[in-house]
Amino acid sequence: MGLIIAAGLEAWTAVYTAVTGPGALEDIREAFKGLGTELPPETRSLVGTPGLWWTFAAVAVANLIWIVASPLPTATEKRNMKRSVWIFGVVFGVFIGWSAYRLYSVIFKLGTVI
Repeated sequence: MGLIIAAGLEAWTAVYTAVTGPGALEDIREAFKGLGTELPPETRSLVGTPGLWWTFAAVAVANLIWIVASPLPTATEKRNMKRSVWIFGVVFGVFIGWSAYRLYSVIFKLGTVI
C-alpha cells in the first residue's frame, strides 16, 4: 500500500507540474522580455520547452499504473517497483531543483545589477 501511495503522490505532483508549469514559464519569459535582458542558454532552453514536464507526468502515471495493475507482485517485481519509484523521485527532484536554480539565478544576477 505504501508503494501505491508513493507512486500516486509522484504521479499527482508530476501531472500538477505539467499542467501549471507551462503557464508559469510563459509568465517568466514575458517578464524577462519586458526587462529587455538576455537569458543564458540553459534558462532559455528551459523556458522554451514547457511541454517537457509532460514527459515526467507520463512516466509517473505509467509507473503508478504498473504498480496498481500488479495486485500480487513477486519479490523481484516489488523490488523493481520500489527502485523505479525511488529513481523517478530522485530524477524528478533533481530536475525541479535544477530548473529553480536556472530561473532564480538569473533573477539574482539582475538584482545585483539594479
